[in-house]
Amino acid sequence: MAYSIGKVSVVKNNATIEGAYTQFISVAKAQPGDLLYIKLNGQDTILQVKQVLSDTQLQLAMLDGQPFNPTSSASGLHYGLIQNFTTTTTAKLAKGIADLQTKWHLRESQLTGWFVSSEDSHSISNFLGEQTTIPTPTKIAQLAQTAMTASADLSTMAQAIADNKQSLASVDPRITQFDERYPQVMAAQQEVLNKRNEVVLAHDEVHLKAAQVAEHTAQAATTEQTVLALQGEIEQAAQQVELDKTHSQAAAELCVVAQNQTQSDAQTVNADKAVVTQLKADMSVLNDALNVAISDAQSHIANSAAQTQAHATQTHSDIASTASSAKDDVTRTAVNFSEQIAQTEQRVQGHAFKAIKACDSSVIALDEVTHIASSVSAELAEAMDAKSASLSANEVVQLAAQTTSLDAIHSQAYASLCALGAKQLSEQNSKLNTALNGLLNNTLSTEQINELFPI
Repeated sequence: MAYSIGKVSVVKNNATIEGAYTQFISVAKAQPGDLLYIKLNGQDTILQVKQVLSDTQLQLAMLDGQPFNPTSSASGLHYGLIQNFTTTTTAKLAKGIADLQTKWHLRESQLTGWFVSSEDSHSISNFLGEQTTIPTPTKIAQLAQTAMTASADLSTMAQAIADNKQSLASVDPRITQFDERYPQVMAAQQEVLNKRNEVVLAHDEVHLKAAQVAEHTAQAATTEQTVLALQGEIEQAAQQVELDKTHSQAAAELCVVAQNQTQSDAQTVNADKAVVTQLKADMSVLNDALNVAISDAQSHIANSAAQTQAHATQTHSDIASTASSAKDDVTRTAVNFSEQIAQTEQRVQGHAFKAIKACDSSVIALDEVTHIASSVSAELAEAMDAKSASLSANEVVQLAAQTTSLDAIHSQAYASLCALGAKQLSEQNSKLNTALNGLLNNTLSTEQINELFPI
């Protein structure tokens, strides 16, 4: 049955319709999904309610869900509102009964499968639709057979227990007898253990005593070896004393010889020092002479240079005056040049000869100065050679001093070698005396000879 109280109005391009006295909520109980019939632009149109806004406002949509968009406006339109029964209580109750029936049929099917199943378990749904796994009749039969077998086994075990009770009745006297004798056996065993412990203690004491005896024996042997070693050391010390005496005598003699050699070396060094002192004095005198010669040469060179400079100045003045006179003569005789050309040429030649002569004199003076400088250089080279000779002599003196020091070191080394030779000679004499005594006493053996004179 359609609800059609009041009238509605449609606005162009607006999905919401306005109602007058419609009471969509309070009376019609309109809900989203209800159908609305309306005649719009002369055509029957069925729309669905998208949203209920109020008693007088509904938001509509097309049946396929597209928005409702009217192309024109209209008012005072009749309508019909058809409710959607899918959300009513009756519809919900019908749906619940249908679901319950479905669950029943499912449970019946599962129970049928449970009866005929050969598996150990089968799943069955409860009234809430939850899956529960329960044993199948086949599994229950297997469990019953297992229970029957276990019951038979229990009966057998009960009979065996009864039989064992009868056997225990005959064993009890023996157990009582064993319990009576067990303390005696334990006491005897304890006595045996005590005896064994006493034997072990006695055996340990015997071993301890034996170890002490062995230790005392080792100490005695060690003491004997120590005494023998001390005797040997005392004999070696006596021999060493004799040897030290011999060495002292030889060292004293060598010291006397070394002292004499040292005195001789000292005299030689003093003589060399005197020679070096004389050489130093001679070199000092030679150095003074060289300094005087160098000073004289420098003075001579300075005087020669001054004379050469004065001569050159005078020559230049003569040349200048001669040239001036010639110039005056040439100026004075310029008018009569053609007449006095011969005389002028002769005068010019004469003056040229004088100039050449003056230039030659300057060259000669320069050669003399060069010769003097060469002489001074030669004298200076001789002085340097003398200085080098002096340095060589000083080096010779130093080498002589080093040689003297080396000779002293050689003397000390020779003294040490003499002492070592004396020591070895003393040792050989001692060995020979030992061998001679053994030969005289007829106690000399091959081992003793090899020990005294090893190859």
